[in-house]
Amino acid sequence: TLEQIWRHRKQRWQQDKENTEVREKETKKELKKILRTRYGVSPGDTQYIGIPYNPSEQQQRTMKQVITKEWEKAYQTTPNFITKTIKKRFHIKKNPTIGEILINMRKYAKNHGEKPTCMCKHEVFKGTKRTKGHLAIRASEIQNKEYKDIRNIHFQTVPRPATIHVIKDTTETIRDMLRKIQKKNPIENTQWKKTERRINKKLRQKIFIKTNDQCKSTVPTRRRVIQIKKKLQGLVITNMDRHRGEISIECPCRYYANLKKMFDNEDDAGKTEKEVKKQIKENYKWQHIVRLKESGEIPGPVYNLNKEKDITRQRPVRPSFRTRNKTLLSITARVINFWINKATLKTRNWHIDNVLKIKTHWQREKTRISIYGKNTRFLFKPGDIKDFFTTCEHTEALQAVKYLRQRYKKKTNLYKVRKRGRNGVTNTTRGTLGDRRYTIISGDEVMDILQYALENQYYKLGKKIKQQKIGFPMGEAVAPPGANSIAATAMEQWADQNPTEFQRTTILRFVDDMISVVAYDKTNKETLETGKKILDELYTNKRNNKKGVFKTPIRIIDEPVNKDGSSNFLEVEINTTKKCDDLTIRYKYKNEEHFKHGEKRKLKLIVPYESWGPTERHQAKIVGKFLRMEILTGQRQHKKDKRLTHAVIPYIEECLENGYPPQTILKSINKMEGHDHQWKTIKKKITMAMYPHHPYGIRLGRPKFPKEKNLGTTTRTRLERCKPDIRNKILRYQWQLLNKPNGNE
Repeated sequence: TLEQIWRHRKQRWQQDKENTEVREKETKKELKKILRTRYGVSPGDTQYIGIPYNPSEQQQRTMKQVITKEWEKAYQTTPNFITKTIKKRFHIKKNPTIGEILINMRKYAKNHGEKPTCMCKHEVFKGTKRTKGHLAIRASEIQNKEYKDIRNIHFQTVPRPATIHVIKDTTETIRDMLRKIQKKNPIENTQWKKTERRINKKLRQKIFIKTNDQCKSTVPTRRRVIQIKKKLQGLVITNMDRHRGEISIECPCRYYANLKKMFDNEDDAGKTEKEVKKQIKENYKWQHIVRLKESGEIPGPVYNLNKEKDITRQRPVRPSFRTRNKTLLSITARVINFWINKATLKTRNWHIDNVLKIKTHWQREKTRISIYGKNTRFLFKPGDIKDFFTTCEHTEALQAVKYLRQRYKKKTNLYKVRKRGRNGVTNTTRGTLGDRRYTIISGDEVMDILQYALENQYYKLGKKIKQQKIGFPMGEAVAPPGANSIAATAMEQWADQNPTEFQRTTILRFVDDMISVVAYDKTNKETLETGKKILDELYTNKRNNKKGVFKTPIRIIDEPVNKDGSSNFLEVEINTTKKCDDLTIRYKYKNEEHFKHGEKRKLKLIVPYESWGPTERHQAKIVGKFLRMEILTGQRQHKKDKRLTHAVIPYIEECLENGYPPQTILKSINKMEGHDHQWKTIKKKITMAMYPHHPYGIRLGRPKFPKEKNLGTTTRTRLERCKPDIRNKILRYQWQLLNKPNGNE
């Protein structure tokens, strides 16, 4: 029939069309291969060119111009139809920070075993009080005037490059670029020297020395940082734990002794590195899940970091970024986390997985605890879980994971897990369906891998190889879920064994920080006394007292309370209301005590304005901080509630101290203005500080400058017309005047 003929022809036309498309694709591929072999580039290629970072925009522009011209010269021999289609993508390179140039702790950690010479008489320690043992000092506490350049500096800042370094950086980038372009015809040394001279001439003509060397800036040049590094030769320089902006300088004898104290108590493996690698390979039987990394190494060498709050205490670090079974351990860790999150637990709301969800966790538990109706009142007690990772027993950890696995209602014993990235765990019956990003693992295999990981904990201490037999290693993928599973099982078992106490108590826990809350009846004094007793017994050893949560060696220590009765928990300040019928939670800035009560030492230094890139990045960072403050503080409950303003003011003060222009802070506040009415009052305060004769600033009156500071006289009303250094001083004074405890609100 005609219909059959038409369908047959249509099918043939479709096949011919598909064949022509395939042929075209194949010919294009072949042509691209021929062009790439001949010219090194094919049409439509994208080339990524890295430009070194420079604080001055003028120099950044000149560097970009020089690099583009050299790029165009390199492609003079290639045909025009190829060069037109090539796409250029410029990206700013990550330059080394001041901290990265100075820090040398890993070098000393590698050579552990060789006894160092004492350097306590070095001029850096001049004026420091001598305590027991060898000396150590924070960079911000150095009293010697020769090192004033690094005293008040955030060590995450990029040092200002001198003209020599600008020329050096550009020539290095051009050389790398030419090497990539001219793979077939490599550059000879004589040819490169000629091009280098030409580039140097161009740069010296275009780059002005005044813009770089003579500009007033608190950030030192790269040359100055290298000079300081030479002066500090022989000393151990480490970054502070959880504070990248600060570094500590210490005697090598102290570092050697502390490293020995932290790690040398473990047993020697009694094997060479080759033997340990061979043993790990022989015991490895999970090739069907993930292959063992052949190029991997034994974790280490281990090192110490001085703690931020107390320099006399150290945190041991065991780096495991190049371990052979890293992907396998991360897969098992994801499955254990999945069991913790999905298990049916009475104490589900006790375990905080996200810091921003503290209020939601408390609101859920508040409704459960308030068994006395309108008469319910609350007591709280902060605590800290000690020796959480280092001393927990392996058998206890395996039992805890097994307990949580039983509490999860599973469909099958198989789990589809993502190899890299977060989450990505599903209890599957269908398999991976050919997706290479995922793998299949059974629950029994997870338990076997966990046991294998705990039995084979090897690390390097200098050139020795040690074996850890107790506790979880800090830095291993299995450590956080393993420790969390111990805490989750201990708290769930306590809730099962003490049902009457569980009705009126709750614990908010994030890893090793915790705060316990008890409800009592305001009309009955006995409930208050029993509530206090419950809180005290919670923190005791379970081996001696059944009402305790943890068994030794894991123990809970009482955390000190602030003067006003509040407690610092994670990033917030927790306190009871005046009636004690609820908990007030607000964001607390790290350096709040410094700005409010004039405490000497700051806990964390803010990244200065000069070290950053474009203004959009500043705004994004500030808006992110403001959002965090708003989420953790929550909406105001009544008109006199000023928790958000108290949280924001010290942060803005520190921003102004570090040279942030108030206009960038105002722009970020404008984005937050619609969220909460309190942002309007904060905006008013900044405008009052900036423009005293603005409608908002009439309340303040004319700015009265103190006689102590020579700020100079300014007849103009707008502070913007002043010199920048004078303007910043006036702003700071105005801001402090506004935010006095008994000042204008």
